[in-house]
Amino acid sequence: MSRGVTLTCRHQDRVSIKRAFLGFRQSQCKTCDAIVEEPFSNGVATFYWIVVALSGAITVYMFTQGTLAVPGVLALGAGAALIKNRAVENRSKEEARRP
Repeated sequence: MSRGVTLTCRHQDRVSIKRAFLGFRQSQCKTCDAIVEEPFSNGVATFYWIVVALSGAITVYMFTQGTLAVPGVLALGAGAALIKNRAVENRSKEEARRP
């Protein structure tokens, strides 16, 4: 359990943080029942960027060898997670600016 502030209702309480799908951390406010997603930590985001970069490099290499390369499910999932992470970061920045 850690202490956190829900940005939707600004209530400060002890929250239990759980790992959700693709590594996002989620907590639920006991006052307003809002589910709050937090952006990735630097380690998780770095791992996903490495997966996307390696997959891209392998795809380019296979194209130069004359074979058809299709990105793997892991690379597509990592790309989707990075896109969702950007949306979560933007949402949390907007809610933090709100009075």
